[in-house]
Order: sequence, then structure tokens, then C-alpha cells
Amino acid sequence: MTQATRWTRFAHRAIGISAGAAVLAAAFGFVHKRPDDVTLRLATADLRSRAAEAALVARAWDEHRATGSFTRMQAMQLSHIVSTSRREAEQAPTDVTGDVTAAADTLLLALRDLEQLPAPEEASPRSATLDALSDSLHAIERNLSARD
Repeated sequence: MTQATRWTRFAHRAIGISAGAAVLAAAFGFVHKRPDDVTLRLATADLRSRAAEAALVARAWDEHRATGSFTRMQAMQLSHIVSTSRREAEQAPTDVTGDVTAAADTLLLALRDLEQLPAPEEASPRSATLDALSDSLHAIERNLSARD
């Protein structure tokens, strides 16, 4: 057997083993799917942190510490991320899924309002509303953690 034949056989075996490993890795993801409670808890935690971040953006806008373009871009980016987290929460059917998706809808409405750049107000309820939403999501998250 020549050296080239040995290398060709070696390459074929390596490609076959790599393809087999890829199929096993893909099958592992389908077999060992993450439980719905864990998915919902992670989505809730993400929504809570995004609500707190939105509250900071709203507070900065109301206190004239942020420009209009910064506030608008932050609100748009946050709304895309919140939409993704809402979809994840919606796909994990449990008894509190409705509460989480309702909170996500409220957060999306607040972000859409912030995208319109309302007039800054010193005593604006926007940041307080978003803080309260963050607190309610934190309570849901603790409730989900207590189940485990």
C-alpha cells in the first residue's frame, strides 16, 4: 500500500467519525430537551433584567441625562430582546406562563412608548412603572425557583 492510499483511507475515516459525532451531538439536543420550568425561569430572569434596564433608560431620559437617539436605540434594542424572551416563555407551557407573557407585553408597551420619546418629566411614572414590573417579575422568578 502506498503512502497516498493510507492518507486517503485515514481522511475517509476521519470524515466518517466527524459526521457520526455531529449526528450524535444533534440527537443529544433533541433527546435531552430542557424542562419547561427551567426555560420559563430563564426567560423570566431575562425579562426581569431587561425591565430593570428599561427603567434605567427611562430614568436617564426623564432626568435629561440621555440623548434622544440613545434612548430610542436602547428602547428598540430592548424591545427586540424582550420579544425573543416572550416567545421563549410562551413556548414553555406551565401554570404561570400567562403571568410572564402578560408582564412581557406590558414591558413591550412601555418600551414602545419610550421609543416615541415622550417629553421628559421629572416626576414621570415611567421609571416607577418599569421598576414595579421588574419587582413583579422577580417575585415570579422566586416562585419558579422555589418549585425546584
